[in-house]
Formats: sequence, structure tokens, C-alpha cells
Amino acid sequence: MKRKLKIVLALAMAAAMLVVIMPRNANFSYQYSKGAVWTHETLVAPFDFPILKTADRISADKEEALLQVIPHYYIDTDAQRRALRELGSLHLGGDTLLRSVLIEEAVKIYDKGVLQEGEGDVLCVRRGNREEKVPRSELYTPKVAANALFDNVCARLPRIPADSLLVASGFSWLLPVNVVYDRQATERARADAVASVATTSGYVHSGEIIVSTGELVTEELEQVLDSYKVEYENNVSYSGPIAWQWAGNSIIALLLVTILFFAIYYTNPLVFGDSRFTYLLLVFVMTALVTFAVQQHYPRYIFAVPFMLSALYLQAFFSEKLIFAVYMVCLLPLLLFARSGVVLFVIYLFAGAVSLLSFRYYNRKWKQFISAIITFIALSVSYVGFWLSDLVEGVMWQVFLQFFFSSMASVMFYPLIYLFEKIFNLVSNSRLRDLVDSSNSLLRQLEREAPGTYHHSVQVRHMASAAARAIGANSLLVSAGAMYHDIGKMRNPECFIENESLLGREPEQKYHYGLSPRQSSRDIIRHVADGVAIAKEHSLPQVIIDFILTHHGTTVTRYFYSQFLKNGGSESERVEFTYPGVPPKTKEQVILMLCDTVEAASRTMKASTPEEYSAFVEELVGEKAAEGQFAQSEISIKDMDTVKTVIKSWLSRENHDRVVYPKNKIKFL
Repeated sequence: MKRKLKIVLALAMAAAMLVVIMPRNANFSYQYSKGAVWTHETLVAPFDFPILKTADRISADKEEALLQVIPHYYIDTDAQRRALRELGSLHLGGDTLLRSVLIEEAVKIYDKGVLQEGEGDVLCVRRGNREEKVPRSELYTPKVAANALFDNVCARLPRIPADSLLVASGFSWLLPVNVVYDRQATERARADAVASVATTSGYVHSGEIIVSTGELVTEELEQVLDSYKVEYENNVSYSGPIAWQWAGNSIIALLLVTILFFAIYYTNPLVFGDSRFTYLLLVFVMTALVTFAVQQHYPRYIFAVPFMLSALYLQAFFSEKLIFAVYMVCLLPLLLFARSGVVLFVIYLFAGAVSLLSFRYYNRKWKQFISAIITFIALSVSYVGFWLSDLVEGVMWQVFLQFFFSSMASVMFYPLIYLFEKIFNLVSNSRLRDLVDSSNSLLRQLEREAPGTYHHSVQVRHMASAAARAIGANSLLVSAGAMYHDIGKMRNPECFIENESLLGREPEQKYHYGLSPRQSSRDIIRHVADGVAIAKEHSLPQVIIDFILTHHGTTVTRYFYSQFLKNGGSESERVEFTYPGVPPKTKEQVILMLCDTVEAASRTMKASTPEEYSAFVEELVGEKAAEGQFAQSEISIKDMDTVKTVIKSWLSRENHDRVVYPKNKIKFL
């Protein structure tokens, strides 16, 4: 009852979060497209609204405005003074009149202005605090200014050899400029010009007919409808009683979380019992939050949202059946509240499925970018399909750019799973792959110190992985459990026959020689507690420790218990021969228990036919069932039959008869 209450409270909290973040504005419910006929009722404007320009029109208007901006210049008085000083310092043979006329004419030229060659027929020149527009033709270039100065001086002084004196003095034929380009002022003017471009092209007044039934939606009419849609969704609030809106949003939120509940219930109900359920709710609420936020404030960038990341976050910790079902539920807010929600839902559902498939093969290091490229192609192809059918609109290259960002973001933000792994005490598939890697230090230690146990674990892993795949269980998880389930045998490897037999000792030298059944059983059972201790020392995740605790469940050490009874022991002392573990609950734990039992027992098996293998497996499984080991497990009868079939097939392959080659006598010459 307490567990059910926690589930209900968690779902209620998720629903409350959805209600809070749901959009409050009215939703524009009309569908239309350019070139199609308006099939809805005649639409009359209920309020005044501006007709917005398209992005292309605004861009063109801005370019036109920039072309009208004239460059800005200013008079550099310091440059003018330096130029006049240089002219005044020329050696003119002591002719003071020539020097005076030269300075006067230079001042006249500089009053008009000297500037370098450049573009633009009209300039905006600032003289002090006053700006004026000046035709470029009225200004001098340095060369023209020097020639004009020379000619004007010579014309005013015809009685003296002014030309010879100027040339002899070293007169320069280039005058320094005093009209200087003002980059900062020009940029300000360009910015003002861009800012002054209107984003609207008229108004529709309240009471005017926007579109009539049966009217063809032209490009101009489409822009009017788009403008009305934007104004309606951004500024028109819910018109009914506010309590009704909250009630309606609450019902929708409850429907969404209820669908999520059933998606989990029908795929993997065990999720409700641990922190994974909280993690699922977090992914669901985060996806809804991003959907509402982007749709409300930045609808143009909805294609840049990496919704596929929700699927990847689920893939890291859950089975495929659960992943796709929950991912579909995560996309429902997109379907309900986004513009063209159906199209977006289908596009991202397809892209999520492709991303899940590609990430299965390309999930390590740089290969994740291969998965991102595949996802980008899936997004682009699906969008092109809808675009060709005229179901979506937008600038193609801009949408593709958003798709590319979305695909790459799924790789950029994927490492957050390691944070979630830590917060929610989960084990990702990446962590499981590292655990089963043969280069893992703990597995290498097991191979050195208990080689027989290591070999047994490898065999159990192969068998259990095949069985898990056959029933849709987590094969990677059961592989990791198989490799560590007997890790406790490292503390006392010679106590176990698979290691002891490798030493080739005589019977009286073996570990259990001379020990009582009670003591032998106690030493055997201890490997479970030792395994838990070793796992904690090496910070193995709890899900692996659970395999250590459940691989024997609450069974007895059958061989030593039988010996104890034969020696006159009492059945009332059975508890001393019973493993202090817990019965398996998950499918993976059941599979490991069966595969561990069968692999160990098969070493003494004399069977050689399929019938004998079948009877052998059925007997072992029946014994476990009789001891109540599967009473609380989630495995179905159908899955149990499939697991038994896989195990029988595995035994047949591993123990098939081989050809006995004759011994030929070879004569050596």
C-alpha cells in the first residue's frame, strides 16, 4: 500500500508541474496553406493587428536601407594645422608676399576639404558640432589640391617667378587630407537605418473580413493570416473563467501522466519499485517543459530542440520496449500544443527511433558523431517528405541548420546521463559495458586468483546473455551480473571444486577433506557475503550486488546437506545449510540463477541426447521452483519455457559428440 501511494504521489506531482508550465494563451485552431482554399468559416478580425512582413521582405528592406546610408567624415583640424605649418616653413627666397599668398590659398582649399579617393557621390561631413551633406565633387583629392594651390598662387603673383620659387623650395604635389572617414559614426548610421526598417506593412482593423469561406489563400493573404495567428497566440488570453482553464489543463495533465503510467505498467512494471521511476518522470517533465517554453517564446526554433535526446536518456537505463513507449508519451505535449504538432510528432518519433538504432552501434567516443549524422539525415528526409506534400513551410536551409544543431546537441548533452546516474543511483549501459570488459582490473584479479571460477562465469555469461535476448530481457545487465556473481570466491578459491581441480591434488590434500558437512557448507555459503563485501570495496553498483545476493537465493548447499542428513543430522538444522540471500525478482536475476545452476551441474552430467539434456534442465528448474525461488519473480511461464529451451540448446552445443580420430602409427625413417 505504501509503494502504491508513492507512485500515485509521484504521478500527481508530475501532473501538477505540467499544469504550472502549460501555456495560458489561446490556441489558433485554423489550418491553412498557400495555394489552398480556405475551408473554414469567414474569419472577421476581432481586434486591430499589424500585418507582419515576411523574414525575406524584412531582410530585403534592410539591405535597401543600408544602400541609402551615406558615409560619415569629419574635419581633422590637427592635420590641417600641420599641413599649413609645413607650407609656412618652405624656403621661398625671403619673399614674404609669396609665403602669405601660399598660406591664404591653402586655407581656402582646406576650407573646402581634402580627402582620399573613395566611393559615394555624397558625403556627410562633420565640422565641429555641425553636419552637412557635401557632394564628393566639391572636395579635393590630395593631388588635385596641390595642383590647384600651385596654379592659384602663380595666378595671383604674375610679376614674380612664383613657380620657380615653389619648385626650388621642395613644394609637395600631394597635400595631406583633412577630411577623415568616421567609421564609428557610419556604423551608427547603418544601425539606425536597419532599426528604422518597419516590420509591418499595414494594419487590419477590427471588424474587417480577413478571409472568406472558399477564398484562395494567396501569398499576401497567407501573410495576413500568419500575422493574425501570431497576434492571437501571443496576446489573446483564455476568454472563459480562469478556474475552467486550470481545470481543463489539470485534466489534460492527468491524462498525460496516466498514459505514461500505462506505458510503464505494460512494458516493465518493476520500474515503479525503484529510483528509475523518478528518473522517468524527470525526463518526461523536462521534455514537456522544453516543448512549452520553446513553443511559447521561440516557435521559429522548434526544429533545433534535440527531442531525440529524451530517447537516448531512456536508452541508457531501460529496455527497448519501455524506451519507445515512454518516448512516444514524452512527445505528446509536442503533438497537443505545438504548431503543426502532428508533423513534428511524426518527424521526431521517426528520428528518435533512428537515433536509438544507430546509437546501439555508434555509442563510443567519436563514433557518437556518426550517430548524430545519421539522425540528421533522418530528420531532413522526413521533413522533405512533409515539405513536398505542402504540409510544412519554412526556409529549407534554415530548417536543416536547426536539424544539424539538434543532432549535434544530442551528442553534446548526452554525457549528462553520468550525472543522472549518480543522482538517481542508476547504472547506465555504458557503465555495464565497462564492467564486462575483460580488461577490467577486478575481473583480471578474479582470473588470476580463481581461474576456474572465472571460466565458469564466462560460460554463465554466454548462456545467460542468449537467454536474455530470447525473452527481451537486458542481456548487457545479465552479462555483468554473470561476471561478478561469484566474485566472493576470490577470498577462498580452493574451497570451490572448479578451482581446486586445477591444482591436481590428491583427495587427502583437498580443501574439504576432513571437514564436517556443516563446516564445508558454512565455508561455501560465505562466498555470497564475501562477494557483497568485495563489490562494495570496489564500488560496484547495487544492481550487481543484487545478482550476488540472488544467484543462490534461499536454496541449500544440497551436497553437504545430504551428507549431513546421512550422518544422522536433523532437518530442523536446515537453516545452517541455507544461503542467506533473497529469491530472484527480475527476469535477469532468474536467468542468472538458472544458468549458474545448470552450468555448474553440467560438469557432472552424463547425458548425450536432446531428451537427456531436456530432462536434466527440467529437473534442475523444478527443484528451484519447488524451493519457492520463483514465487516473487516477474518472469512468466512463457518466458520461463523460452529460457529453458535456450539452455537446453546451449547444453547440446557445448556437449555435442565429437569424432574420435584413429591413432595412426607413423614410422620415422
